[in-house]
Amino acid sequence: MGLRELKALRTRESIVDAALSLYEKQGYDETTMEEIAAAAEVGTSTLYRYFPTKDQILLDGLLEGDGRLAAYFEARPATEDVATALGEALNAYFIDAESQEQRILLMRAVLDRTNAPRARLWDAWARERVLLENAIARRLGLTAPDLRTRVAAQSALMVVEMSLDAWRDDPSRPLPDVTARNVLTLLQSPDAILPLPTRS
Repeated sequence: MGLRELKALRTRESIVDAALSLYEKQGYDETTMEEIAAAAEVGTSTLYRYFPTKDQILLDGLLEGDGRLAAYFEARPATEDVATALGEALNAYFIDAESQEQRILLMRAVLDRTNAPRARLWDAWARERVLLENAIARRLGLTAPDLRTRVAAQSALMVVEMSLDAWRDDPSRPLPDVTARNVLTLLQSPDAILPLPTRS
């Protein structure tokens, strides 16, 4: 990473940390972009260049741009089968999340109390699913996602969601990769309770 990219990353992180501190202290709705710029010690125009809205600041640490899970998946060796590549992509995703534990848990706490950005998070997850569906389809040599690729992508995102929820909600604070492993093991075991196919 070059000096310019490193400086941009530090500025971005400074803005996110300043915003989260203000959101926690005085509330998301009550915090203005001008207050965030002042707390981060950047100009307002700089703030808007990095983050056009308060929502994007709040969601940045959770999403870090569209398609992170798909990017991890596509970075896996072409010789890996799809299931292994998906598992390794999930592992990389959780390692990244665990390195930012306090920031991500604080973001999720703010999201739980704030409706508008939570709705945008669902939109972002939908985009994430489509990007992963397309990445899986490409690896399988398909021209477009089919039912199998959609189920695979949706299942992977379900594991992410369940793991992050347990990380936030369970007082024992299980690491996301541990919960993910437990969920995936259960899904493959005879004890799994899955719906039966509907009758035709």
